Amino acid sequence: MIVTFVGAETTGHAARGNRKPTCTGSTGSDDIRAGCRSPRGARPSAPVRHGIVVGPVCSWAIITPLGFFGPDFDIEEETRGKSFTYVTHDDGAIGRDWPDGRREKGWLVTCDNGSVGFRWIDASVSTAEVIAAAAQQVSARIPAPALDMNPAPEDGGYVNLGLWLAIEPAEDISVTARAGYAWATVTAHLDSTDWTFGDGERRHCAGTGTAITDLDTVEEGPCGYTYDRSSADDAPYELGVTANWTVSYTSNAGSGTLAPVTPSTTVAYDVDEIQTIGERG
Repeated sequence: MIVTFVGAETTGHAARGNRKPTCTGSTGSDDIRAGCRSPRGARPSAPVRHGIVVGPVCSWAIITPLGFFGPDFDIEEETRGKSFTYVTHDDGAIGRDWPDGRREKGWLVTCDNGSVGFRWIDASVSTAEVIAAAAQQVSARIPAPALDMNPAPEDGGYVNLGLWLAIEPAEDISVTARAGYAWATVTAHLDSTDWTFGDGERRHCAGTGTAITDLDTVEEGPCGYTYDRSSADDAPYELGVTANWTVSYTSNAGSGTLAPVTPSTTVAYDVDEIQTIGERG
């Protein structure tokens, strides 16, 4: 099966003024409908927008053998110098077997722009495999979380000085893949973060957390933490953050969710304590 990737973009880099196309998909026992409609004003010269194929909505229906076409005809044909034999698939569809082991299935494609065509598609095509291929591409594009906390790790913190916990913003990541009639768009969204501080404590924060808004405050942020004891002189705390990305898909066979992706980052974080000495008088 050959999988073609037709787009891989973050939504934050979408073209100005363009709206996303509307995609639909459904499947029955022997009929598959899949495609995307262009938004109003979309240019025909731009077949891919926002990682989604823009084109007519097409209906794919299997072709069953006819008396003059298929295994009952009981012949071998020559196509570009290679012989094949007609076969019938378990679902009743007409197929072709090639000497090199390839097996194809016949499909009638009818699109809402009036076009009708007959296509031979590799019988090994699987929507699940197309979804998995797109998901693999999405996962490879998800970055490790980049810290945007205060005080920063290179500065270190102090006992009773509140931390503001945040990571750099990250846009949704979307990849569309297709193979024959099967297509899938997989999208990852940064949902939340989980923090550990090396002293046994944990925090869960929505989204990317909250970057500091008041540099003069000693209070921790809405997504924050306060150390109540210093780290050892030769052993700073190990501060870690895990970004929780939810992953969903839309395909010719429907929509759903996939396993989340959870990249993490760990840094050394030194925490000191300010000693206050009072004087008589």
